Amino acid sequence: MAAAVDAARLEMGLSKRELGLMGVARSTVSRLINDAVIPSRAATLIKIGAVLGWTPGSCEAVLAGSRPTLRGRPGSIAQSVVAVDC
Repeated sequence: MAAAVDAARLEMGLSKRELGLMGVARSTVSRLINDAVIPSRAATLIKIGAVLGWTPGSCEAVLAGSRPTLRGRPGSIAQSVVAVDC
């Protein structure tokens, strides 16, 4: 989880401080990235995923060993569902 969050943050060009200013406490971000301390509150995981542009459930998927799904990006699950429904 720490590596996925850190990679997504860097891809977005955000510092840990900037990520913290976007709705997740900087201390939480630092503990996650630096010490691999996973937030215990589901609401915090949801916020982290939302700030990183991940679809709901992506944090849980990452914790289970999968990759996050990006919202509204080509090839994402959300895009695939829309294409099938049309």
